[in-house]
Amino acid sequence: MHYLRIYQLQDEGYGEVDSSPTFPLVPKDWLYEFLAIAKRNERIAVKELRSRFQSDSGSINPASDN
Repeated sequence: MHYLRIYQLQDEGYGEVDSSPTFPLVPKDWLYEFLAIAKRNERIAVKELRSRFQSDSGSINPASDN
């Protein structure tokens, strides 16, 4: 089982948070999948993530990796 922890700098140091302040629109499960695919092929992982954003939101259009 994988467990992803995301930390954010707070007043007294780093604290665990539910979503990334850098990538607030990316759910943790998407990050798990992205990282697993990226271990095998980073380019495919980027395309899969981009496709997910486009199909789930329609309004998000990440920059092309041409």
